[in-house]
Amino acid sequence: MNLYNYLMLSEHDQAMALASQGKFVALYDNGNTRFQLFSLSTFFYEMEQDKKTKKLVGRRIFQSGRQLDKYIPDSKMII
Repeated sequence: MNLYNYLMLSEHDQAMALASQGKFVALYDNGNTRFQLFSLSTFFYEMEQDKKTKKLVGRRIFQSGRQLDKYIPDSKMII
């Protein structure tokens, strides 16, 4: 499934696809918020959760880029 096809799904079907086909990649904790990164075919799905309330407060869907930087420990930008 490509990114376009995923975005065309209903929110429920997106959640089902993530649960059945997504692969957990990494966890990032900034103190107040926990980010979970999943890969799904050719793109990534990031889930942001408030640690106190355990509620989903955000999500990002992307293919690459700076969004991945926080998951690389002590990452240094190479130019």
